[in-house]
Amino acid sequence: MRLALSGRTRIPEILEVWEFSRFLCEPWECELKLLLWEKELEGSLLRIREQRPHLKSLLLAIGPEGGFSTDEANQARQGGFRLIRLGKRTLRTETAAIAALSAVQCLWGDLG
Repeated sequence: MRLALSGRTRIPEILEVWEFSRFLCEPWECELKLLLWEKELEGSLLRIREQRPHLKSLLLAIGPEGGFSTDEANQARQGGFRLIRLGKRTLRTETAAIAALSAVQCLWGDLG
């Protein structure tokens, strides 16, 4: 019998649900902090890729069902997060997480 292994040396960390204020105050050790917000008009992964072609670590925040409020998005921006949207479609929370991780892996990882 032959086993198929992913070859991945590090598993992405997926955290439990936190209070938003606690999440923003946490001293994250990463090069870039991104927050998915469906109302963002300017920010996109492709635009960030153009600005930051080499990236070793990032934090990706995906909101609850119904998305982040405008106030929460502004708090995140003030906390050093870049706001992005994945496109014109509004995805469910669980789908957005998979789609965003796949896009990040394709742009900066070893999926492309």
